[in-house]
Amino acid sequence: MTTLISRKTNLRRTQLITPCDNAWDLMNKAARSKTDIVRLELEDGVVPERKNEARGWALRGLREIDWGDKEVWVRITHFDYGYAEADIDTLVQGQPNVIVMGKCQGLDDMLHLDKMIAAAERRHGIPVGTVKMGCVIERIRAVHKVEDLAACSPRMSMMCCGLDDLSNEYGYRLTRMPADALETLYVRSRVVLAARLAGITAVDYPYLKYRDLEASEIDARFSARLGFHGKQIISPAQAEGVHRAFAPTEKELAWAKAILRAVEENKDSGAAVFIVDGEMIDAPHILQARTIMQRQASIE
Repeated sequence: MTTLISRKTNLRRTQLITPCDNAWDLMNKAARSKTDIVRLELEDGVVPERKNEARGWALRGLREIDWGDKEVWVRITHFDYGYAEADIDTLVQGQPNVIVMGKCQGLDDMLHLDKMIAAAERRHGIPVGTVKMGCVIERIRAVHKVEDLAACSPRMSMMCCGLDDLSNEYGYRLTRMPADALETLYVRSRVVLAARLAGITAVDYPYLKYRDLEASEIDARFSARLGFHGKQIISPAQAEGVHRAFAPTEKELAWAKAILRAVEENKDSGAAVFIVDGEMIDAPHILQARTIMQRQASIE
């Protein structure tokens, strides 16, 4: 039996969606990519007639592919469709970092998923709690209870936005323009807030015009501004630009360095407030500066 690969958990900037429909080459390509996370896809990316076959490909990939320091997540189909039970039992054997529930409807779904993963871990001799879980917010009931979902279990690790699917119930009209999505601002902000409150990862929706790398990076900067930890991508080529978008800018780094330099210079003065480049600086700004430098250090 494999053991959970030691993968970096501090960087979740990019999550590459990789269908498991007879996709050995795709999975290996994803493993060699620059993405932080590979999400093996058993839900909408696989037609019903090939779900069982795709499940086997996913398990083989988990066991046999060298994923390096990447996390590997798997998105499964909702319980209503009849595949989830077999997916969970099979996938737990490969010990993915996270099993992601698609089309989550509410708290009952995640509590049931938690119990099923725990039962599969016991059945296969894996320490309970090894495999984490998450969900895609693409149903209005899930939006309504998003804070409860984020904090539903110690196993809970992440939440993603599913803005296209959600639009069918919510009724907003997608602009599909990079960084121009006021219609989704409320939903996205709710997901970020819930994830931050619960101490889990919030991952934003992908930019679907994946060949337009400039627009993809612009859209990722919008996601970073909203407070997301990372973004889904559908092509390995998007990873580099999205990583830049989530990194501190040169302007942010210069601002942070100037503040921390001033803190050092004023450490013996007893002052709680001082001026840097004409800007009043106090405790919240110092914390922001340290956070920026920590984020930079995590990617170097």
